[in-house]
Parts: sequence; C-alpha cells; structure tokens
Amino acid sequence: MLVEDVTECFSKTKIFQASNDEDKDDFIYKAINIKGGVNHLSNRELKFLEKEAKKRFNYKITIMKMIDNNQFISQISKYLPNDVQQNLSEVMKAEPGDIIILGGGRTFPICSLLGYLRKLVASLLEGKGIKIQDPDAFNFVWVNNFPLFMPKEDCDISLETTHHPFTAPIAEHQDMIYTKPEKVCGQHYDLVLNGFEIAGGSLRIHDEKLQRYVLEDVLKEDASSLEHLLQALQSGCPPHGGIAVGFDRLMAILCGESTIREVIAFPKTGEGNDLMSNAPALISEELLNEYNIQLIDDDNNS
Repeated sequence: MLVEDVTECFSKTKIFQASNDEDKDDFIYKAINIKGGVNHLSNRELKFLEKEAKKRFNYKITIMKMIDNNQFISQISKYLPNDVQQNLSEVMKAEPGDIIILGGGRTFPICSLLGYLRKLVASLLEGKGIKIQDPDAFNFVWVNNFPLFMPKEDCDISLETTHHPFTAPIAEHQDMIYTKPEKVCGQHYDLVLNGFEIAGGSLRIHDEKLQRYVLEDVLKEDASSLEHLLQALQSGCPPHGGIAVGFDRLMAILCGESTIREVIAFPKTGEGNDLMSNAPALISEELLNEYNIQLIDDDNNS
C-alpha cells in the first residue's frame, strides 16, 4: 500500500477546496489503495478509519469503493466526472473490489494522516490473517528533504522545527528561509528499516547570522541562552553534521522482536523499574554524604 499523490487527478474539480488563498499553493490530494478491501474490511471498520482521521488530524477522508467499468461508489462520486474517475483509477491501479482512501488538504497534515491510516489498515488486515509485511524481508529506505519547519499543533501561524533548530536548510532553499520558511526543506535524514527509524542525523547551520535569524525571527525564541553557540559560529565554524544509529532498535528488528526491551541489557518494566539492578532504590545517607547531596522534603520546605 503506497501513499500516492493524486493531486493532478483533481486539478479541475472543487472537491476538498482550500479554505483560503494562502493554502492554495500547499493543497494536495493523497490516496492509498486497499487491494480487495471490499472483501476484507467491514463498514464498521471503515467508519473507524474515518473517525480516527477526524479525531487525530481533524481531517475528513473519503472512502471510495471500486466497482466495474472504473466507477467508484462514494459520497463524492456524483460530483466527479467520468474522466476524473478514470484518471484516479489508472493512477491508483484500482480494480473491482479495491477500496481507495482519499484525503485532501495541506501537505504536512495530509501526508501524516495517510501515513497513519496506511499503518492502521495494515494492522487491521494482518489481524484477519492477511499477510501484508514479510517478516523475513529487510527493506531499507533513506528519507530526506523533510520540511525544516512545521505549523505548531495549537497555532497554525507559528512554526516549530521538525528536527531541531540547528538543522541547515538545503542549499537551494536557503534564500527562501527569509520569505517562505514554511516551504523550506532541511538537511536532515533518516534511515528506515521495515518501517522503523534505525538512524538519523543532519547537517547543521554554521553561519551565525542564519542561526540567529532562525531562532529569533522564524521560531520567535529568546536566543540569549545560546549566545555562546552564536559567538562560536561567528568566530568561524566549518560545515559539520553527523548521524546516530539506534542500535537497540536495529538489533530488535534483526532478532525478530517487537520491542527493544528484549534486546537491551537492562530492560525496564512498564512502571520504569529495572529488575536487574533493583532500581530505583532508596539511597543511603552515607552515599548521599559522599557526594554532598542533601534531600529536601518539598512539603516541609514550602
């Protein structure tokens, strides 16, 4: 099940229109094809998917069932000309009995929504004994060209970083950071294995003026606590970056385990206890004195 871009199919329709002119340049259509979904997913389960989309992303999706002659049954079918349905069918490689999940909206939330639903559908199908993932396969993919910034969940007009505030923009977008920062892609990258991130990193900003602009003007943060970093960049800093490997997650995948607790040396219980070292535990007065630590009772201190 791939998340396909079907924006071109709906370029001449008015389904899922952008709510304002500002969103028109960032309005896309994405879809996934559930092969044979009509035979595998009940109406109750499809309603569940719709509710999840609304609850988690505040977006409405459209469920389209493919019948004969490249025609779809859905709430929007009567508004779609035959040529639009034909194009959608070809792009999605739809056949009778397939179910298309369609969403339209701003790029970041729609991609996140369809990605989430894709995993949810796979889980529903595998719960019915339908093989979706090959447990013996090792599928690697590099993910890059992430958005450098994304809208804050509680405020669409404010931005936050998708990785960290020190990530450099890609070279061709560096000027755009001063005019349309929400359109800028960053130089951060993830290595994914079988749907799990096993490594990630980035190239960092090494220019003091750009770093200060990102902190103060784009993110609206107080940069005073990072003056030491900014002064270091001002003194001269070469381009630099790196990557970190999630070795425990990699080992869990290679060992066929669903949780990293099975492959790490000191796994914790659900309550956060370490049964190997009996932690957490009370600290003796002698040990506290050795490290010059004094415990203060919050109730008595207040």
